[in-house]
Amino acid sequence: MEQLYDFFRRLTDMSDWPPRWYCGRWSDFHGWLYIGSDLMI
Repeated sequence: MEQLYDFFRRLTDMSDWPPRWYCGRWSDFHGWLYIGSDLMI
């Protein structure tokens, strides 16, 4: 049962995923603009 719990917990864990603007030449403004536009859609 513990393995099942860990599997589902890791599905929503984003600690290994950096924000998108750290992967290129994006400023913080561009990163938040991208997030905001996705939320608006």
